[in-house]
Amino acid sequence: MNAHSKSPGSPLQPTPVAEEDRALQSLVESGIRGSLACLFAYALNVNLLEAFHFDAADAALGLEVAAPLVLLDALLLLPDGARMASAGSASPDGPASAVLRVVGSALSLAQEERARFGLVGAAPPAQRAALLAASQLSEELLSRGVILGFAALWASNRLSEAGLGEETLGAGGPLLSEALRWAIAAVIVVATGMRYSHHASDEVTAIQARRRAAEAEAASRASLLRYQPLLDQEQHRAALAREAATASDAGRAGEALALGAHLLLGGRFMLCAAAAYGAYLWTDNLLASFTTGLALQLASSSLTSAAAGLRGTQE
Repeated sequence: MNAHSKSPGSPLQPTPVAEEDRALQSLVESGIRGSLACLFAYALNVNLLEAFHFDAADAALGLEVAAPLVLLDALLLLPDGARMASAGSASPDGPASAVLRVVGSALSLAQEERARFGLVGAAPPAQRAALLAASQLSEELLSRGVILGFAALWASNRLSEAGLGEETLGAGGPLLSEALRWAIAAVIVVATGMRYSHHASDEVTAIQARRRAAEAEAASRASLLRYQPLLDQEQHRAALAREAATASDAGRAGEALALGAHLLLGGRFMLCAAAAYGAYLWTDNLLASFTTGLALQLASSSLTSAAAGLRGTQE
């Protein structure tokens, strides 16, 4: 989901739309992507119907590709990150408790981000499935049908002009063209996944700015101590030093947690995108990547809903 305003309470993403508006936003975004796909396909002479055809074997392959990533989503979404972090904080200091605290906090932040931008709670299950299917279909048509299809065709034509086409390389020409398609898909996956590094960089910068502001405030307060009696100066100076150390430690912990959460989310996104592109390139059928993407979206939505229900019963 896209949004345009920052929220100080949302360390991972800009503020999402209200829960009751997410279904409408999803439908509008799907319509825009689908319309752009049809428009560009017509302008670039890309045949989307040829790229999307029914084949049970390709659909089954898409499900097989999605299965390991559904397990990964379960590991990301089902554990109670907040409870893990609390258990780590309550345990005696040591490497195990520190790891539990950091992993739990990162999981909790990642789970909050998934819940804030998902459709769970915004629509009943049947409507949610339909919205996810429309979203995935529009994504297939635009990202893999038009963008990847046109980029691969353009690059293949440039290879032919450079004397590296099938007419000069023989059997090696198609192999080179296929390798080029995979390379273009890899570039697209990495480029789209880089948004998480930008979010992490923005959040770390914000945390560092808050820490510097706290340090400046502490220094300003310390400079006023010279007007107080000597004994009071020592006591207040020690208190300010403790506050500064606590704020510095909290800032560094916040940076680590933001980076950890974005690493989880960015890694998940890139693996899912790579799986969808791989399914499509392996079969030359958008149905395969559509099946992969839809299975992952439905599984993620179901896991988010199940996790919310489990935590509600535990509370």
